Amino acid sequence: MPDYTAQIGLVPHPVRFWPRVIAWATHSPVYHSVLAIDNTRAISAEPGGAIFRPLDFWPDTIWSDFDLTAEQREDISDWGVKHIHTAYNFIDDLAIGLAMVFGLHTPKWFQRYLSSDYVLECAQLCDSAYRAAGIQLFDDGRLPGAVYPGSFVPIFQKNGWMS
Repeated sequence: MPDYTAQIGLVPHPVRFWPRVIAWATHSPVYHSVLAIDNTRAISAEPGGAIFRPLDFWPDTIWSDFDLTAEQREDISDWGVKHIHTAYNFIDDLAIGLAMVFGLHTPKWFQRYLSSDYVLECAQLCDSAYRAAGIQLFDDGRLPGAVYPGSFVPIFQKNGWMS
């Protein structure tokens, strides 16, 4: 059995209304990302706040296989656990979209808001946990926090974790 600790899971779109809307808006094959904290549980940023869920809650999840040290795994998992109950804010979805469009031209106050961990959507939670462990997943000039689940797809494809 692979070690899922501190790995990122991408959840494909189920046949439900909101995931289909997200698929249409983002042109992405995934609608949600989660952070495994051990081999049985993941943290999921959801409306109402980040919560623990069993890994098998999303049976079709596509998992990363980053080569992490024991210290990185611990740092990522610890950061995630410390952010349980962190609020999810739908305004973040809009903020991420605007930051993706305007990039470095986004006002500084807006950049600070986007990169904070006061509220987190699912991809922000995963990316922030990795950044807290000193791992920069994106080298494309994007602003910290300007991520959505589909942002991880090219990384997964490049590493052969999904086609």
